[in-house]
Amino acid sequence: MDFYEALRSVMDGARVTRREWSNREVYMVMNEGRLRIMNGVLGDDRLHDLILQDADITAEDWSMVADA
Repeated sequence: MDFYEALRSVMDGARVTRREWSNREVYMVMNEGRLRIMNGVLGDDRLHDLILQDADITAEDWSMVADA
């Protein structure tokens, strides 16, 4: 999906990731009205502010992460 489809999914409560991020434990969520990123690879289970780059906005490799 493209970024705008991913954003709509996040606003509906989904977790989305990019194929380029190479790990399903790294995903974007909406938290307290802000786009945030969870990097489960680091093992800290903290949300961080997501800094979007042009490549993220123009990418079409976004996909939803299934709940475990």
